[in-house]
Amino acid sequence: SNSTKDSRVVSKVFDQTNHEELEITSKYVIGCDGSQSRVRNSLGAETTGKADIQEFMNVHFSCPKLGRGMRNNRGLIHFVFNPDALMSVVVTHDADKGEYIMHIPMLPPLKGFDDYTENQVKQH
Repeated sequence: SNSTKDSRVVSKVFDQTNHEELEITSKYVIGCDGSQSRVRNSLGAETTGKADIQEFMNVHFSCPKLGRGMRNNRGLIHFVFNPDALMSVVVTHDADKGEYIMHIPMLPPLKGFDDYTENQVKQH
């Protein structure tokens, strides 16, 4: 929680390691916790500017062969950069079963869900 005192901000935070509440006095509070900012919301501050900066399409797919091929490289997050295809981030959910989620950003010229066909996603 936050309050103001003599042009300063007093923030109450909970230290999860020591299990105690602390008060921090500062000149500013900066919320860098996303578009649904808990910090901004707790201050009652309104969003200014563009509400949605980026949109993504998430594709869940199963590929046991990929899971088997990645046995020696068990990373959780894989970045896919290909100028001729979709740029994406692939998150491993269960490598043993070959379960993944592909996060595909909506970048021009593909700006919406209708611009992505099933065949396009499969090809890339």
